[in-house]
Amino acid sequence: MALHEGEVCFSIAELQNLTFVQTVLRAADEVKVFDIIADAEPEAQLFTAEIVSNIPTSNPKAAETLDRMLRSLSSYGFLMNTSSRQSQDGARCERT
Repeated sequence: MALHEGEVCFSIAELQNLTFVQTVLRAADEVKVFDIIADAEPEAQLFTAEIVSNIPTSNPKAAETLDRMLRSLSSYGFLMNTSSRQSQDGARCERT
């Protein structure tokens, strides 16, 4: 079965996305993000900063990094983004 050039490029792009998603899932699992979310009340909507407060880290950009990870996971349907607010410093948007 022969593939057209466009189909091959699409397949390569999908493989790259798959690797990215696996990496993000693994990193989120390593820092127990899913456990933190699961331990919250059933209808709780946790902001990124609330999740980070439960992760032992000294990285000052942890909330920004985790927010990017969670946005990626929600774009692939692993999580849901439900609401947003301006961060306390006004520099970014925080999502639940």
